[in-house]
Amino acid sequence: MVVRSHARVSSLTLKSIQYTDAGEYICTASNTIGQDSQSMYLEVQYAPKLQGPVAVYTWEGNQVNITCEVFAYPSATISWFRDGQLLPSSNYSNIKIYNTPSASYLEVTPDSENDFGNYNCTAVNRIGQESLEFILVQADTPSSPSIDQVEPYSSTAQVQFDEPEATGGVPILKYKAEWRAMGEEVWHFKWYDAKEASMEGIVTIVGLKPETTYAVRLAALNGKGLGEISAASEFKTQPVHSPPPQGEPSAPKLEGQMGEDGNSIKVNLIKQDDGGSPIRHYLVKYRAKLSSDWKPEIRLPSGSDHVMLKSLDWNAEYEVYVVAENQQGKSKAAHFVFRTSAQPTAIPANGSPTAGLSTGAIVGILIVIFVLLLVVVDITCYFLNKCGLLMCIAVNLCGKAGPGAKGKDMEEGKAAFSKDESKEPIVEVRTEEERTPNHDGGKHTEPNETTPLTEPEKGPVEAKSESQETETKPAPAEVKTVPNDATQTKENESKA
Repeated sequence: MVVRSHARVSSLTLKSIQYTDAGEYICTASNTIGQDSQSMYLEVQYAPKLQGPVAVYTWEGNQVNITCEVFAYPSATISWFRDGQLLPSSNYSNIKIYNTPSASYLEVTPDSENDFGNYNCTAVNRIGQESLEFILVQADTPSSPSIDQVEPYSSTAQVQFDEPEATGGVPILKYKAEWRAMGEEVWHFKWYDAKEASMEGIVTIVGLKPETTYAVRLAALNGKGLGEISAASEFKTQPVHSPPPQGEPSAPKLEGQMGEDGNSIKVNLIKQDDGGSPIRHYLVKYRAKLSSDWKPEIRLPSGSDHVMLKSLDWNAEYEVYVVAENQQGKSKAAHFVFRTSAQPTAIPANGSPTAGLSTGAIVGILIVIFVLLLVVVDITCYFLNKCGLLMCIAVNLCGKAGPGAKGKDMEEGKAAFSKDESKEPIVEVRTEEERTPNHDGGKHTEPNETTPLTEPEKGPVEAKSESQETETKPAPAEVKTVPNDATQTKENESKA
């Protein structure tokens, strides 16, 4: 990579360019006044490059994926072949192909030994092509573990072992321990998780009788099946000792199980001889080996079978001491050493901002927000539309219709008269008894917002003649026609 600058031009020269050189390049110019930048994108076209595990293990009836990762620009077309024949085909009905932009997956479910062997992945684009051979291998059961040492106690025994030399091509899932007393025909057994057992290379068998000779053997299990069983190793459990002069209990046995977060551990406490006196409690202390300070001592009840150590330093070696104590005194300290995982670079998926809040707190916050929203909406309806909960309270308790209610009624009355788009007149029918004082020739009253508009009032002579006629004639229903047209209303007002 060479950079040259001359006058107002700067150039970047890439030599022996690779596909990894593709990406964004930014040119920045600056002086005492300021700076400016311009980005450019470099695209590198190259022939396909293939990657993936060459050997894939499985067994008959077990589905497996052969992964062919493809790096190419422009995009490549991927094909699978078996013995020169393009897949899938009618001869291989137990094969499926799934493609993504970056990989192709050949799903194989072997039916017989004929399905094991070589498979070819070929990728082609206009720059070139590349092929990669994959081998589908028939998995086998694992070889037997080897027992190194057995440490017996009065009722338990710890078996130290080495993992099998051959796993059969697939991961070991569990270990099986079998034991029996000498002279017995039936083997007792227990399954142990491979991760827990392999961490320390120890399994513990319990429920043994004191001063009894036993034989123990181990076997490993993978997806294909149970492997060979190891040769039997004999041991004799210890007797139950009468309390020594001090009567101290025996130290517990310790087993560790790392947590999924990588910086916590569960230390299991396996009770041993209590020295003839019930154990009162366990005392636990621990520290990082490089630290001179011990963490605060932990006191566990006598019935405890484990202790959890959390928030440990990353990638640090720790040592743990556990002491059992009864009424006669303390046992020797049981010692256990472990190392935490390296600190992960990715942020855990569960590290959300609300991870520290309980479900009840979150529900409570949502309810408060909902109530506040209802209050805001109700206040808005009260002042704008004269409705809502506050409006009901104002009417029922204070006897008021709320601010601006009168203006609203006037606006509604005016709207009924002057804003009716239909030109049909408004007809009012009333009886003689419902006449207003204006019809009886009484004192003239001022119209208000509820007084209906009427025709112009007649003179006194006309009013008198009409009153005489009403004395001799039955009271007919009055039909008044009130025009809705604003122009006619103005004319009637001018006549009056």
